Amino acid sequence: MAKSKKIRKNRTEIEERIRKRVRALRKDNKLTLSEVSQRSGLTIDAVGKIEGGRRTPSLSTLLKLARAFEVPPSELFSENEPELSATLRALVTLLDDKPIDVQQAALDIVRSLLTVINGKRIANNRIRGN
Repeated sequence: MAKSKKIRKNRTEIEERIRKRVRALRKDNKLTLSEVSQRSGLTIDAVGKIEGGRRTPSLSTLLKLARAFEVPPSELFSENEPELSATLRALVTLLDDKPIDVQQAALDIVRSLLTVINGKRIANNRIRGN
């Protein structure tokens, strides 16, 4: 393969990887294009075009996106899907150095909160007739 074709192929693969990572990070963090736009300072159109592969982000744009997702810039080049959302990573960081009994207590609290939240959602849906 000619050197220029190989460079183009590598560039295309990197651009595709970034596009997929930006979309995955946005969805994993349950963010809208508008929210990513507000966090990054980019326009909604620019974020959409990056996700859609119609725009190649500059280095400055990549840095803005990384800050918006609260990840290191290298995360945007990663081939692997993120294992945890930013919120879950923050929880892990908070609990990582705590004793196992404290971690278990935190898990029990989260489970209880989710039960209450889910119960309220079910009740609200019944009230609305959904």
